[in-house]
Amino acid sequence: MPDSPSCVIDIGSNTVRMLVARVRHGTVERLCYRQKTTRLARGLACCGRLAPERMEATLATVRELLFQAASWNIDRSLLIATEAVRAAANGRDFETRLRSLEGVSIRILDWRTEARLGCLGALSSLVSPKTDCLFFDLGGGSLELAVARGPEMRHALSLPLGVVRLAEDPDLRPRVRAKVHRALEELRRLHGAGRLVGAAGTVTTLAAIHLGMRVYEPGRINGTILDRKSLAFIRDRLAPLSTAERERIPGMEPGRGDLILPGLDLVLELMDLSGFENLTVADGGVLEGALLDATLFH
Repeated sequence: MPDSPSCVIDIGSNTVRMLVARVRHGTVERLCYRQKTTRLARGLACCGRLAPERMEATLATVRELLFQAASWNIDRSLLIATEAVRAAANGRDFETRLRSLEGVSIRILDWRTEARLGCLGALSSLVSPKTDCLFFDLGGGSLELAVARGPEMRHALSLPLGVVRLAEDPDLRPRVRAKVHRALEELRRLHGAGRLVGAAGTVTTLAAIHLGMRVYEPGRINGTILDRKSLAFIRDRLAPLSTAERERIPGMEPGRGDLILPGLDLVLELMDLSGFENLTVADGGVLEGALLDATLFH
């Protein structure tokens, strides 16, 4: 049925997220959103493989979310997976298990498609001026950087600097600045950018903490402006706390207490190197982008 909603599930390195929504006049109408932390990429940085118990937890979560989505009389379900599955030595084995699920389509996104869908989903939800922006999607396994005009990606790069990797591999952190600097220099040679826009769990969590949210409100998060001073204040507030204490801070996403500082440090490095004083937060991202792409362009 033309007006029936669709379901998209994003299997990320840290979180499995589900969106049930319709697309009307090029806009995503959200009906149901659920997420659960399964930490699929735990141990991937050190051994290069997905751990059996993480795969089992993730598969169980996907089945649970598909069951919940069925109550919305959806017309189709799409599973998308990103860096953890495409980078792991046993990623194909996990993909095979996903493909055994009935009634769903599966897409293992390459990094360029992930960046494009992230841009589409994030920037289509913002009132975007007709100037280029520097967009970043900081996930659990990778960092996508792109220059975009409106929701259209013009050039993109991907770096293996996701927050799960950074949290599990402290030796990687000193190299972050050099890696980000080289990527930004390449993007600058090709395009300028008038503002910085960020998406995914780290930046939306930072916005929620900044706003003191006890219940996450996507409409308030989307378009929130964070400046360096506010982010530095959040860092000073969180740094002395244990993971459990951070989890009790209003706005902190459950399961992100051990990841938020590596992610925040990368965001601050990115702002410093790019010269932006402010960051615009987008609540939308690859989930919404995948739905728009499937509905509008196929």
